[in-house]
Amino acid sequence: MRPLKRLWPRLRKWVSGERGLPDFLIIGAQKSATCTLYFNLNRHPDLHLVGTEDGLNEVHFFDRDENWERGVDWYRGQFDRVTVLQGEKTPEYIANLDCHRRMHATVPRARLILSLRDPIDRAYSQWNHFNQIPETSRAWGWQPADFETAITRHPDLLRRGEYIHQIEHLLRFYPRAQLLIGIAERLRVKPRGELNRICAFLGVRPLEWEIRNIHQRSYEQPLAGATRARLRDHFRAANERLFEFLGERITEWE
Repeated sequence: MRPLKRLWPRLRKWVSGERGLPDFLIIGAQKSATCTLYFNLNRHPDLHLVGTEDGLNEVHFFDRDENWERGVDWYRGQFDRVTVLQGEKTPEYIANLDCHRRMHATVPRARLILSLRDPIDRAYSQWNHFNQIPETSRAWGWQPADFETAITRHPDLLRRGEYIHQIEHLLRFYPRAQLLIGIAERLRVKPRGELNRICAFLGVRPLEWEIRNIHQRSYEQPLAGATRARLRDHFRAANERLFEFLGERITEWE
């Protein structure tokens, strides 16, 4: 029964016209342990995520116009396995609202995995990352600066952490049952439980091997306490709406 169960998604996609397209997407959030998800899920014999094992080779089909304009056949060409579930990781998909319509038009049956991190830590991590690769980040419009200056100069740092707005927009296109929301802090503390929750969501066997947490970059100094307190106020309303949507408080953020 297990081989037939694994082949069924491929047979269904063949009939529906979605042959060769991904079965699932890791859609974000940026700097929210998506590399850990990528690395560990890609070791599963029933799963295959396109890209390199460091998780940096992201497809960016739905968020970059130059790739979107290449068409669905180009996207289909990124996937080549026919006996396992296929996926990709592009963390920008959740925050770029234009992606949601494009995703649904292309892979309406795909299962979506969204990892959320304390929005303050997420913003600080993105700032730290971009400042450490100044030549590359300048090409993205980034201007290296201290964190207080950066959150004013680059409002996207905070906007990306207002998750409830992005989730509500996504659910205009996808049913709630196709979206799994995980918490990055829980993934780091209890990775097996969180990853096996994803395996159950995807309909594959649980992981039975050592799980690695992938940490990309170190920090020169921690975020100042006064700044954290101010940003806690900034995100309070959006976080409360998120907690209400989830039906639980994310105590790791409090």
